[in-house]
Amino acid sequence: MIHQAPCSKDLQPKTPPGERALNFSLFILCLFPIVVSALITSDGTLNTLHILDFPIPLRGICFFKLLTGYRCPVCGMTRCFSYMSHGQIAEAWHMSHAGIAVYFLCIYECIYRLSRLILGKFKFFKVFKAIETILIVITCFAIVFFFIAQFINTALIV
Repeated sequence: MIHQAPCSKDLQPKTPPGERALNFSLFILCLFPIVVSALITSDGTLNTLHILDFPIPLRGICFFKLLTGYRCPVCGMTRCFSYMSHGQIAEAWHMSHAGIAVYFLCIYECIYRLSRLILGKFKFFKVFKAIETILIVITCFAIVFFFIAQFINTALIV
């Protein structure tokens, strides 16, 4: 009886279907705003979605800002993503400081989730997971920090 050495594919643990579904869902969830933002142009106040040769103006209404007079934690995020997708980082920073962190988190998640779908658990899985955790913490901190900072700036001005 001849014994064959197991190939590397046999040694790799199979990814459970639920985990594959989660990775696929998060990949699509993070890819969608990046792709759509590449189709949007902004002049700082008005966003325009370009599908084929038809420009569609997009007008956003922030109910939080209407009710309180303050920017919500995600105000300017669409314009920020649009600027980032077109390489205009200074304009993106002006629209939403935290939006830049969210944009890079989405890019990282797309790469990470796609690699998980293709490779399963790979050699540097723990390193990628640690980077993901750090990026999520930084992004959440940025959103909360810049949201609170607007109240402090207003209090200092008044």
